[in-house]
Amino acid sequence: MGRESEVEMTPGNVRVFINYRHDDTEGEALLVYERLAKRFGADNVFLDDKSLKPGMKWLEEIKEHAASGVFLSLIGKRWLPTSCSTRSSAPMANGSSPQVT
Repeated sequence: MGRESEVEMTPGNVRVFINYRHDDTEGEALLVYERLAKRFGADNVFLDDKSLKPGMKWLEEIKEHAASGVFLSLIGKRWLPTSCSTRSSAPMANGSSPQVT
């Protein structure tokens, strides 16, 4: 595949949603946010603690931003409960198993 088919990642044409667990990768998420916000602009990078303001309809904001570009999920040591030995044995809130590929 030639370079002409690649999308140039420049400020204004990239939106990033950072997904993380507060109790696991909050510090890392903040560092990633700061670097990406510096490169692409804070308005183009979504991190809940930085992007959500009082009075916002938070669920709508999260859904909109999560579906609008790059979805970056930070997976730390506590992503799965320690009692889970495999992905298939770790039920999620809706009863399904988490799928990480």
